[in-house]
Amino acid sequence: MKLFTFFGTWVGSIILVVGFVLILTLLKRIFRKYWPKWLQVVDFLPPLLLLLTHILSLHGFGLTITPFLILAWCLIGIASALMYAYRDGELIYAKFFKTIWKITDIYMIIWYLIILILLLF
Repeated sequence: MKLFTFFGTWVGSIILVVGFVLILTLLKRIFRKYWPKWLQVVDFLPPLLLLLTHILSLHGFGLTITPFLILAWCLIGIASALMYAYRDGELIYAKFFKTIWKITDIYMIIWYLIILILLLF
């Protein structure tokens, strides 16, 4: 439980994210021969950032914004699918999932930073 409380602070969550990125970068360098070229370290961050956003908002504000983040994420996915279907006349799954995951990377990083900034001020 103390670990949960530590990661509920902005310092603890930043330490966890930086440590996670450093470990993944080290693993990527060690296994560079077997690591897929299309797979980036940032692609592993969204689940961790969603969890940390939940913990930080719960500890900092007394309520969580995670359901709203997931709802907005789903709406972004639907809009992206409709855009691809309208523009191309069909939905190519590989292209769609690659795009939505890159959008997810940016989306989760932005919301994590917003929560950190709100906690600092």
